[in-house]
Amino acid sequence: MNVSFTSFLFADLATEVHIGKEIRKIMKQRRITVVELAAILNLHRQSVYDMLRRDNIDVKRLVHISQILQYDFYNNCFDQQQKLQ
Repeated sequence: MNVSFTSFLFADLATEVHIGKEIRKIMKQRRITVVELAAILNLHRQSVYDMLRRDNIDVKRLVHISQILQYDFYNNCFDQQQKLQ
């Protein structure tokens, strides 16, 4: 799936789902700390904290985090959005 198409798919989610909060929730379930995620992503921990405060995220980064956490954010967040409507 190319990035521009994937970005289009995620566009509707931004208005309903705070992706940073969703990532943090799954990190807690998986018992992965910010420091651990930062190390895997090769980022400073402050960058991860900043990312978790945002309600949007770069698609490539979300795909990578999805792989790390073994969680399909797109399908699960889309299901959550559908329930809100």
